[in-house]
Amino acid sequence: MYANNLNNPSGNLYSTTDGFPYKWMQTIWANIPVGKYYRFTLLANNLGFQQATSSTIDTNTIYTQTFGWNNYFRKKKTDIHIAAYYQYSDNVHAINTNAFLITANAAFQISNKLNLGLGSDYVSGNDVGKTNKINHAFNPYFHTGHKFYGNMDYYYAGNPHKNAGISDSYLKVNFKTTGKLALNAILHQFISPNKISDSYNKNYNSNLGQELDLLFSLKVNTFTTFTGGYSFYLATSTLKYLKNTPEANDYQQWLWFSLNVTPHFLKTNF
Repeated sequence: MYANNLNNPSGNLYSTTDGFPYKWMQTIWANIPVGKYYRFTLLANNLGFQQATSSTIDTNTIYTQTFGWNNYFRKKKTDIHIAAYYQYSDNVHAINTNAFLITANAAFQISNKLNLGLGSDYVSGNDVGKTNKINHAFNPYFHTGHKFYGNMDYYYAGNPHKNAGISDSYLKVNFKTTGKLALNAILHQFISPNKISDSYNKNYNSNLGQELDLLFSLKVNTFTTFTGGYSFYLATSTLKYLKNTPEANDYQQWLWFSLNVTPHFLKTNF
């Protein structure tokens, strides 16, 4: 809300620089099963953004529409997901937008202990270093922030990269040992789908680097689980330019642990 609403008695001005900058939102979502193994969902979303520059003067509201189509197929040991999203109209800066997101992934149950998966996400973006009359950078406004594009959150989780878009191809391996220990490994290859250059007309390679995410989950007892993970990212000069971190190390890493205790103090069957 504009200026935290402190100097806005009317309470109707919203700033486009806040964490959730929309003033209006309308959403239609449908889940449609087709047969035993297939279902699809449809999404239509409209967001209204107000270009608030004053605490006393109301302004026009601009709108962005997002349409989505998810397809799910699950049969025995195969799980397939294909989705496409399209974004149209104006973005928060009142620039005409024509953007899209496409994702496809599949998981295969090799055995009771081993599951393999592979997939690719493509998020459209703008060419960096040139003036774009039309905005092609897709904005995942309400995405699950830490689920996609690597556990180190280099993309779309409050970490900009000059709206260059992203192509993320990944391979997943999930392994369960005794039923109490689960191990996961995810390898990402990040590529920019757009041309990247700087103010000196230097062209950059499209390779944005690789990330490896290693995770484990150990069930200690019925109410205690110990989880953790280790991730590292092999950065490139292109990534450093997009992040404005030219002196950053090529090797970036992150280690974490978590002890989750959920005791049952009262359990009753009716």
